Formats: sequence, C-alpha cells, structure tokens
Amino acid sequence: MSTNDEQKQKNTVLVVLSVLGIALMLTWAVATLFEISVIKSLAAVILVLFGILIAMLMTGIG
Repeated sequence: MSTNDEQKQKNTVLVVLSVLGIALMLTWAVATLFEISVIKSLAAVILVLFGILIAMLMTGIG
C-alpha cells in the first residue's frame, strides 16, 4: 500500500471517529438534559477513550 493510500485510510478513520465522538457528545448532552446518569457516565467514559484513540492516530502512534 502506498503512502498516499495509508494517509487516506488514516484520514477516513479520523473522520469516522470524530463523527462517533460528536454523536457521543450529543448523547451525553441529552442524558444530562433528562438526568439519565447511567447513559451520561457511559458516554463520558467512551468519549475519553475516543479522545485517546484519536490523539494516538493523529500523532502516528496507532
């Protein structure tokens, strides 16, 4: 696989993870609005993990 293809694949993964992160943020916001603490806690934990994963991909570790 060429370097250009690898960069495109990496960018695609980053976009997908970013969209999932935004969906989780919205889930967290709705859970906060309706005071659903279990969903809010779960979304917060998953958001942190997504943040770590995106940071790893952007720095080239992953």
